[in-house]
Amino acid sequence: MSAERIKELLEEELELYRSLRELARRQCRFIESADTDGLIPVLGRKQEILRAIGAVEAELAPFKARWNELIDALDASAKEKLAAAVAEVQGVLGEIVELEKAGLAALEGVYGQAAKEMKKIQQLGGAVKAYSKKQDGHDVETGSFDRKQ
Repeated sequence: MSAERIKELLEEELELYRSLRELARRQCRFIESADTDGLIPVLGRKQEILRAIGAVEAELAPFKARWNELIDALDASAKEKLAAAVAEVQGVLGEIVELEKAGLAALEGVYGQAAKEMKKIQQLGGAVKAYSKKQDGHDVETGSFDRKQ
């Protein structure tokens, strides 16, 4: 594999990671706004991009296995270009990791809020049921009257 092909693959991977970063940003916004209709297509697109990244990684794997040997064989200019490409990929990947962490935190926050709201609804439902079961000696559920009043 030539240094030029490796650089092309790294650039392809970089573009895929940039797309993934943008999707991670959108994912966070959809989670924060509890927009599941917007979130689902984003998650699907992320899966497609991850598959494409896997394909690029598979093509790069033989090179990465012999990284030091192949780098040592390159001239200074080619080494510099590859090092810059790798650094850029790593930088974008780091941003993606942080965005995914933020998305997870937002999801946990939304889930926690939803759980609190569900608990309130259950409590209110119990109160309404207890109050409405008997009114003026009349058992609403059975239709009977309490004559002991």
